[in-house]
Amino acid sequence: MGIRRKVFIGFGAILLFIIGFAVVGYWGNDRADDQMTKLIEKDYKLVSLANTLEENLSQRVIMARGYVLYGDEKYIEQFAENAEESAVLMDEMENLLGDNADYADAVAKTEKWNNLITDQVIPAYEEGGFDAAIPLMEQYCQVWSTDAMDAWDKIKNSVDQQLMNTGDNIISENHAQKNVFMVMAVLTAIIALAVAAWLIYTVVKPIKVIEGRLTQISDND
Repeated sequence: MGIRRKVFIGFGAILLFIIGFAVVGYWGNDRADDQMTKLIEKDYKLVSLANTLEENLSQRVIMARGYVLYGDEKYIEQFAENAEESAVLMDEMENLLGDNADYADAVAKTEKWNNLITDQVIPAYEEGGFDAAIPLMEQYCQVWSTDAMDAWDKIKNSVDQQLMNTGDNIISENHAQKNVFMVMAVLTAIIALAVAAWLIYTVVKPIKVIEGRLTQISDND
């Protein structure tokens, strides 16, 4: 084997290991980026939506009580605006969650409470005033609204747990990635040393032999 081929093979082996090291690093970073994107675009968004829906429902409870206590139409107008906002938020959450039993349960309980207000409490107040509406508020409104808020809180807690699990996975994979990098770095160093030793043995040593013989010739040996 010629000197040129030996040098080419030696440095080619080192180059392959460096390329492999770079590929592993790129794959690890790309995977970490995907997980972080998931955290930001989905999980954090779900937590925010669950919080907003719970707050929205709480505001509607206040509006319903205000209407029954004071009879001011502005409470009903605000109630309707919040209900429209809630519908938009629930559609957004459904797009993120897909087919989810907890979400379906929260929507059902929210609609059950909302229908109580729009179909029974408000008509009762319009027909009989405070005395007609307050029994419905006392008997059903508090219990059903609490059930609905608990359902949204359950979704929030579930997503919070997902966030923690994903964060733990990212940390664990980062540690594993660091270990892989260290192993690859050590292997690359070992291969580089081995190639250098091989080049010295197969290329430099014959040159030294030739150099010695040329010295002998120059000394008329």
